[in-house]
Amino acid sequence: MFGSLLALGGLSAATAMYMNKSKQTAEAGEGVTEVVIPFASTLEEGQMKVLQVGEGNDQKVLIARYEGKLYSTGNFCSHFGVPLNNGMLFDDKVLCPAHAAGFSIITGKPETAPGLDGIPSFPVVERDG
Repeated sequence: MFGSLLALGGLSAATAMYMNKSKQTAEAGEGVTEVVIPFASTLEEGQMKVLQVGEGNDQKVLIARYEGKLYSTGNFCSHFGVPLNNGMLFDDKVLCPAHAAGFSIITGKPETAPGLDGIPSFPVVERDG
């Protein structure tokens, strides 16, 4: 049983995944890597946690549960590079702990200043229950 999977196509850009709704499985496009989220079933509503997806310290993504679904974005604020996992989650927005820049955990778009640029957003797909 795989649980939830995160699709990454390079850590600096959002990736494309295609959902086969009849089988409830994900088909990753070329250059996309699937990463198992080991804590997917234990992450509670309104919680967020960082997931290491590569070897470097900068290769981390933020996983958050909102309205029963898992979402994944880049973990670093576009304003000052501060790790967002140390911030707060309010509804579908993560607020940076340094200057309260807010980003949508669904799209990665900036919601409040001083964050003017978005953060990457990565698809999460549940496979095999």
